[in-house]
Amino acid sequence: MSDDSQPAWRKRLETSLDELETLGQQVAQQLGESTQGARREVAEAWHRLEPRIGEAKVKLRDAADDAVEHLEGMFGELRASLRSLGDELRGKDRDAERDEP
Repeated sequence: MSDDSQPAWRKRLETSLDELETLGQQVAQQLGESTQGARREVAEAWHRLEPRIGEAKVKLRDAADDAVEHLEGMFGELRASLRSLGDELRGKDRDAERDEP
């Protein structure tokens, strides 16, 4: 995705977007491996977050210098939400494993 002729801000944002996509893929994979109880609640949250990653891709592609601050804020929010979702899913899976006979 990166090109040596791109401005530093674009490279930073592309790196952040790559990280978000990786986190999103990890959450999706965890969701697929999750127990049923954790699945529905987290799946709903994931389905709300997933389109925002696509929106971030579009905004990055069309980004101008004045959009950088907005995108960095958006990426920060998405990163925190995805990490929290992953943590929540891991916690729910641990709880479900303890509850199993």
